Amino acid sequence: MNLVAKEFLASRFDESGVLLLSRFTGASEELAGCIQINPYAIDTFAEAIKTAIEMPPDEKIKRMQRLREQVREHNVYNWGQSIVNELIKLQQ
Repeated sequence: MNLVAKEFLASRFDESGVLLLSRFTGASEELAGCIQINPYAIDTFAEAIKTAIEMPPDEKIKRMQRLREQVREHNVYNWGQSIVNELIKLQQ
């Protein structure tokens, strides 16, 4: 679990910013509104940074709102509860 990306999102109270994540991280699958990059492909990495910089403010806000909602909904409490629920099922 990549908590740094989620911490970044949780801290963006003004809903600004753009999240770029390596496509090799587990968080990039869960955080579908991020811009996925391949850190080994410099040309596409640079293009992704350019995309983030030039992204219209309203699109940045929409993406950030979706990503922050994802983090709010899929928090550590829900994760822990899902594990407990699975353990209960095993006992039945």
